[in-house]
Amino acid sequence: MATSTGTFSSLLNDIASQVEHILATQFGSRGYDRALAALYSQALVGMVALTGTWWLEARKPKRDEVAAHLVKPGLERSVPPGGFPRAA
Repeated sequence: MATSTGTFSSLLNDIASQVEHILATQFGSRGYDRALAALYSQALVGMVALTGTWWLEARKPKRDEVAAHLVKPGLERSVPPGGFPRAA
């Protein structure tokens, strides 16, 4: 976990590490390559963090609309064509 003296970057790395563990478990239970969890956790956390930082300045479109764009099409596009590689 990040400490009160941590930077934004260290906070994002802590979050990405936690997301990685969740994704690795989910990938493994579905027969996907768990090694890709690190890549996808960085991509997902980065996408959300940078969009959130941008939105704090822009404030348009509405917050729920931004969230809908991230969750539905944004995350669905993160799945490679043909699905994730299967574990060997």
